[in-house]
Amino acid sequence: MNKKLIAVAVAAAVAAPGAAFAGSTLYGQAHVSVGYYDDDISNNLRVSSNTSRIGVKGSEDLGGGLKALYKAEWEVGMSDTFRDFSGATRNRDQFIALRGGFGTFKLGREDTIVKVVGRKVDLFWSTQVGQNRSVARGLDGKDSRLGNTIMYASPKIAGGLTLELGYNTDVNASNNEDDVNTSGDINNDNDMVSVGATWANGPLYLGLAYESRGIDDGGSPLIDNADTIRFGVTYKIGAVKLAGFYQDATNQGFVSDLDRSIWGIGAAYTAGKNTFKAQYYAADEFDTPVGTAADTGEALFSIGWDHKMSKRTHTYVQYAQNEGDNNIGPRLGGSGHAETVVGPAGGTVSVIDFGIRHKF
Repeated sequence: MNKKLIAVAVAAAVAAPGAAFAGSTLYGQAHVSVGYYDDDISNNLRVSSNTSRIGVKGSEDLGGGLKALYKAEWEVGMSDTFRDFSGATRNRDQFIALRGGFGTFKLGREDTIVKVVGRKVDLFWSTQVGQNRSVARGLDGKDSRLGNTIMYASPKIAGGLTLELGYNTDVNASNNEDDVNTSGDINNDNDMVSVGATWANGPLYLGLAYESRGIDDGGSPLIDNADTIRFGVTYKIGAVKLAGFYQDATNQGFVSDLDRSIWGIGAAYTAGKNTFKAQYYAADEFDTPVGTAADTGEALFSIGWDHKMSKRTHTYVQYAQNEGDNNIGPRLGGSGHAETVVGPAGGTVSVIDFGIRHKF
């Protein structure tokens, strides 16, 4: 069945009265922006749908302190450029879970542990064009939402610590439950293991995550698992929020010994209904088996003003630019921001953007 029809059917079912859906909530958001994009060669005006979505979620009390949880969410395209996917909808978080005194156990499709840490410290919502994912995503999709997920999260320890463990049976599968290697054997070569620890209590957030993405190397010494360590921190001091980020990635794109580090800082100041913010991220030059790849760094700078029109509606204006060294083509957008601009090696890409986001 067409995904659009599924989404409509789910929405209609949840809206209908009846005990079967008494614990369900229909929710979503519309987020669209219009921006002036410059790739250092040409420029134009574009409309971007930025992770507009609709979903249904709910829970059932099973007694004895145990609950069943579920969530099914779809991204909705509200512009012609829709995340490079055909059709009007795209799968987002979709899972079933059990929660009790032991913690939470989930099965389905969900953001990776590494991705969540990056989003927590991104002052640009991970959907605005100034998002950190323009440089942090890397060559092997470090900010992913993966199916085939088995996830465990502990209950909060000491009032703020949460431990997580995740396993993805096949990060490359597409409607195919079998992971087949180059020899034709069914296996889990393309799996992923991830662990994380977060502290969230009062003004302080700390997040540390690690993931290792497997690949069938076919016996080649030039191919290896892609590993990532990511650390994030935010701290609130009155009306000021400070953010920090560090990432070390090895075997980028599954290429042995192709490594890169990224760091970032940001600050936001809220005055009434207005938030003024800025962040800077720098990607180091790539390390290779034969030494550092010269002039392959990037520098992302974003500045913005968010205005809270109501509890559910925000408007904003922002400027973002990414400058590449002589041997790297910089980019902005993609991931949660539908429109993408890519510049030539050694160039600077920039966007001036105005957007509206409404949550329901």
